Amino acid sequence: MWVDKGKTVLLNFLVVTSLVLSWLLVNSQPKYEYLHPAEYVEPLPVGEKKELRQLVHPKSIILHYGDESYTGVTKDSTHYLVIANEMEKLYFYDLAPIELSDEQWKEIVQQKKAIEVNYATEIPMDMMEELFTFRGKVGNMLSAAKRIIIYVDDSDKEAYALFMDQAGERMIQARTTITPRDLDEIYLSLQNPLEETTVIPTELGNSRSLIYLPKAGMTMKEYRYFYQPVPISQMLQVLFVDPSVTRQVTERNGTTIYTDGSKAVQLPPGYPSIHFYDPIAESLSSSFKDSHYHSVVNFVNDHGGWNGLYMLEALKRPSNQAEETYLFRQYVGAYPVYAAQSETYAGAIEVVSNQSYIVEFHRSLLNLDTYFDHKDVTIMSGEELLTRLGELGLSLNQVKDMYLGYEARVNDHHLLLTPKWIVESEGKDPLFLDARSAKKEGADGLEKSQNVTDPSVPASG
Repeated sequence: MWVDKGKTVLLNFLVVTSLVLSWLLVNSQPKYEYLHPAEYVEPLPVGEKKELRQLVHPKSIILHYGDESYTGVTKDSTHYLVIANEMEKLYFYDLAPIELSDEQWKEIVQQKKAIEVNYATEIPMDMMEELFTFRGKVGNMLSAAKRIIIYVDDSDKEAYALFMDQAGERMIQARTTITPRDLDEIYLSLQNPLEETTVIPTELGNSRSLIYLPKAGMTMKEYRYFYQPVPISQMLQVLFVDPSVTRQVTERNGTTIYTDGSKAVQLPPGYPSIHFYDPIAESLSSSFKDSHYHSVVNFVNDHGGWNGLYMLEALKRPSNQAEETYLFRQYVGAYPVYAAQSETYAGAIEVVSNQSYIVEFHRSLLNLDTYFDHKDVTIMSGEELLTRLGELGLSLNQVKDMYLGYEARVNDHHLLLTPKWIVESEGKDPLFLDARSAKKEGADGLEKSQNVTDPSVPASG
């Protein structure tokens, strides 16, 4: 009997306890700890963002006055800006393929008034259609153009434009809104302050490419620049979604590799530069085979930006391959910057794309800062340059192009930018020749730079 009473008491106790606990659970409010929302910190940019139009500029503009008279327009001049701004307003129509005999070609180049716009590389026509206005589609008439010549046809007093490929073998002709009067009053009226040039036809096969060299010695400036190293941590922030999960590996040759398991960044020993690689992007494919240059520009914009003035220098499209390689060259004033052999400063940004996917990305980790000294240097004329090539045993039938640029060397914690004549030959590395004229030396000593506009940030940037 007493056992049954004990079970009843225990059962009642458990029921009451359960009710009390249930009441407490329903009516009590737990004290939650307030968690602050995670704050997204945008990575610090290396440079600024740019649009396609800011990266595709003519490498040179030549004004033709007829009777084999020419002047060159340098990229950092007011005249260049005037011509470039006016050309953006043009539109081209009545496009049609055209073939010119050698006699017709020589007449246009040597005898007619014209503007000649040269690019560093062939520009795809779909990209051209974003830079200029076309009425009508180019279609299969021309895949890419390296040169545009706008000339006046004396027979009907109209201006026409020729879009030409690298060798001048394929071209299309178009009518344009420019008039012969515009050509004289807006463009060719700039003749007096510009450098007179001489034309040298290249002798590579049947190429109609032309090389323009200054008739007289001109002046360039040799600069000394401070530079700023870009911290690798900053680049890892912009190249990886979560840099905290990356692991670091150092190979026997000193190369450092950072990887998150899918992408990798490589730092070669002794060279402050990065090499980004995404193997997954390399394996992706798409049925849409058109160029994806906007993806390339946007990738650089979102992964560090552009630290200065850059221009598209090369666009390589290997046959039977989906990948494209874009090389953007840094400019100081009117001239491209190249690294001296075995030097750490690259002066270029290179991107390899597979359709809209970025496979590789290469850039220097040294940024030009400000220059603190300069001196004037008198440059070899075209005649002196040709004599120098003869002394080196280099024939014109080997030469593809010749132009002025800067060679950058790291020197006592600064960068020395020295004027060079750059000679491109078929199938060979470019030859860098000291551009100083032996006839007349530049100003001795280094002049202070307070009254000189910083050439690394030109108005056209």
